[in-house]
Amino acid sequence: MSSRRYRAPGRQECRMTDTEIIPVIDLGPYLAGASGAIDRTAGEVRFALTEIGFYFIVNHGVPSGQVREVFRQVARFHAQPL
Repeated sequence: MSSRRYRAPGRQECRMTDTEIIPVIDLGPYLAGASGAIDRTAGEVRFALTEIGFYFIVNHGVPSGQVREVFRQVARFHAQPL
């Protein structure tokens, strides 16, 4: 199994094997109304969900502060006692 290196902006580099790669789906072309983008995006989402089970979206237009706040609230929720 091959491995790849990935570094998210502002994060430490990590190594991922092929089975650990999360597909990255770029919504930019779809949101811009590019020709064929809806079919291409739908195909990427379908592949990600049927073959991997998860995906990461970029160029979605959601402000980064709002994304950070959602992750903060998720962490807060999961930190609650059972």
